[in-house]
Amino acid sequence: MLRTSHLIIILILFINTSLLAQDATKSEVVNNVAIKDSIEYLLKKSYKAESENKVTLSMDYATRAIKYATQIEDKLQMYHGYNTIGVNYEKIKEYSSAEYSYKKALTLALELENDKYKVWSYNNLGNVYSDGYKKINLGLSYYKKSLNLARKIKDTFEMSVPIINIAWTHLDEKKYDKALPYLTEGYNLVYDKSSDDEYSKININYLLARYYRGIKEFDKAWEYLSVATESALKEEMLTELTEIYKEQSELYEDQGLPGKALEALKKQYLYKAKMDKNNREEEIQIARAQFDFEESQIKLAKAQKEKQLQETIAKRSRIITLISVLVVIIMFILLMALYKNYADKNKMSSMLQAQNDTLEKAKIEAEKLSQLKTQFISTVSHELRTPLYGVVGLTSLLLEESNLSKKAQQYLNSLKFSGDYLLNLINDILNLSKIESNKVSFEKTPFNIRDLVQDVINSFKFQLI
Repeated sequence: MLRTSHLIIILILFINTSLLAQDATKSEVVNNVAIKDSIEYLLKKSYKAESENKVTLSMDYATRAIKYATQIEDKLQMYHGYNTIGVNYEKIKEYSSAEYSYKKALTLALELENDKYKVWSYNNLGNVYSDGYKKINLGLSYYKKSLNLARKIKDTFEMSVPIINIAWTHLDEKKYDKALPYLTEGYNLVYDKSSDDEYSKININYLLARYYRGIKEFDKAWEYLSVATESALKEEMLTELTEIYKEQSELYEDQGLPGKALEALKKQYLYKAKMDKNNREEEIQIARAQFDFEESQIKLAKAQKEKQLQETIAKRSRIITLISVLVVIIMFILLMALYKNYADKNKMSSMLQAQNDTLEKAKIEAEKLSQLKTQFISTVSHELRTPLYGVVGLTSLLLEESNLSKKAQQYLNSLKFSGDYLLNLINDILNLSKIESNKVSFEKTPFNIRDLVQDVINSFKFQLI
């Protein structure tokens, strides 16, 4: 027995999508109308494939419908697409993917401010958390959100689905006192005069039978179970009959009637065999869909890994390129620095060469001047010494005369001293050139310091007169 509203929702979606074209306004452009028609066609194909358990095909149609709906920003059709994908994922027990799809659908329902679609999304999420993740409290909270919204819009059918799911969850937890209020409310809803929902009637009678068996009121349990059995046989609901005869077997067992329990168990197996025979192709389709899904997940993981590898390679390439560019820039800067250094060196060499040439010219000029100076000094010295030799010689000759007066002799001595002094001075000037050419040599010559001092005194006596 099913605990979801998926099959019922799909029937409603068929009706709903057929009415969408009538809601189009005259102001819509032709392209948008064509896209809407394509979306409706794809969604119908998706619903049909889902009902035939062709999960992969159904999700492919729904995905394409979402793509087109996104282009024209049709949130309503996007909602139906994500809701259908969630149903398919839940069918193959991929609860995390189902949760994601249902939450996308819920977001769109909130944006559309459509309470009915919110009711469906909350109920579907309750199924995922309760049946899939076994998070009972979280599942119940979503069922209750769905129920509160259904009560708000006063939709009897939409109220019955979360009520049945809440009661079912409490019965699975053996919390019979919590299940009873919902069972009572659900029974009143499905047996309302305006309701012809046989599916929900079978479910509520089955659940009431479970409740009364749980509290050991077997007569009432048989009362509701009989109604459920009669309706299920009439509608030929093999899945429901399998669950009902299992409940009959357990009820007989609780009453201490093992023979009748065995007989009911045989009927359960009989209907289960018929169900398995009818559902074998469906199971194959689901198994194939599961395989396709897992294979697609493997391909996706491989593609993501390859993408990451490519991104890593690209990142490394960018780093290598950046490093290469930096190296080229640094090398260019170094080359420029070397070139500048080379140019500066050449410039300095040229300047030094020019200075050396200037210095060489100055040196040559200085040497010429020095030679001229030496030559001039030598010539002048020789020219001066010649008359001085005459003066000194004549003075010496005059000093040898015996008839000279004492005063004349003093004058001649002073004259001779001055001549000798001037001659020595000229000789010293000649020695300057020898000093510049490092050819000067020192000689030790004995002299009488008394005579030298007397000669100096005598040379200055004339100036004192």
